[in-house]
Amino acid sequence: MDIFDPLNPLQVGSYGKGSTPYVHDAIIRNDTLYASAINGNRLDIVDFSTKGHYTQNTTGKIVSKTTTAPEGRTHQAWLTEDGNYMFVATEVTGGHLHIYDITNRTSPIEIATWSSDPIASIHNVFVKGDFLYIAYYGEGFRVLDIKNPSNPIEVAFYDTYPGSTQPGHNSVFHGAWGVYPYFPSGKIAVSDMNTGLYVLTVNEKHGGNVTGVVRDAGTGQVLENVEVLVQEMGRKSLTNVSGRYAYGSASGAHTIKFSKSGYIARLDTVVTIAGTMDTVDISLTPVSTGADIVQNHDVPREYSLLQNFPNPFNPETQIGFTIQVSGFTSLKVFDMLGREIESFVNRTVSPGFYTITMNAGSLSSGVYYYTLTSGTFSSTKKMVVTK
Repeated sequence: MDIFDPLNPLQVGSYGKGSTPYVHDAIIRNDTLYASAINGNRLDIVDFSTKGHYTQNTTGKIVSKTTTAPEGRTHQAWLTEDGNYMFVATEVTGGHLHIYDITNRTSPIEIATWSSDPIASIHNVFVKGDFLYIAYYGEGFRVLDIKNPSNPIEVAFYDTYPGSTQPGHNSVFHGAWGVYPYFPSGKIAVSDMNTGLYVLTVNEKHGGNVTGVVRDAGTGQVLENVEVLVQEMGRKSLTNVSGRYAYGSASGAHTIKFSKSGYIARLDTVVTIAGTMDTVDISLTPVSTGADIVQNHDVPREYSLLQNFPNPFNPETQIGFTIQVSGFTSLKVFDMLGREIESFVNRTVSPGFYTITMNAGSLSSGVYYYTLTSGTFSSTKKMVVTK
């Protein structure tokens, strides 16, 4: 629109006029249109430096048409601040994030994909500095470190939707579908179509990567399909045919569980360092029974109380903690008035990594606090019961 006379704006150009193609969402940078042609399963880049009416059959002004394979359904896209990379969200069951290098706009190159859940659907994405803010339907609010766009690392999340995601429209397309990260205050607004409006703050910590090979402790044979669980994130992956695993997370200490049927499960505290790729190789000991055993290999280098997962939750959640030196330890849950609700630990505890499962079936919805005390160490965290 020409708005030289704001009271009488004039249309001087268009793309997709007559729904050819249908543009579901778009972003503009200078005189370039990045159009999400959702029914065409592609992202179209159109040069509007010379104004005119263009359709998908127009030649000369359509810079490129990039198919978002394999799932298509290009819902929305956003650019990095330097304009060199494009993040595309595909709205469909199993809809992923697709990342393109658009340094050459005539031939975008896909350099990475990312998904929170292979069943769920991503919805909207927005870039703020080195971070990508995502509204991800049933997966809630997600934040990726995109300092290296070819290696996106999840560094924060908040699950706004308490239900599980299952195949089918009713569950896949519920939950968080809007996020706005540009308030001067730094607050983040997230809208969930089922549970309401959330106003959040995010500690923008860059992420690091950890990789390694899992082997049989007796034979040295590499182990395929070992489950690797980052407990604070609740994110699972499996080792490949070479026994290799890899994950990324915000910098800091994380509790990782390695488990495979026929082997003693193993808990390790692994430290990720921003901007690095560290190697941690793992050995699992075979067992003759199918018992679910957790083995703590290393004495923790520090005390820690981990955020419960999932959170919010109903009815069960897990609380993880580490003890550095043997001593009397207590882990208790309190309501908002400071009344003790439950005591999980009240005894001398040896050094190691521990996980407690809490069932809140008898509790009402609301905010609760849990406190770990051991020696001179004390830490309190908040949990939310949603029913």
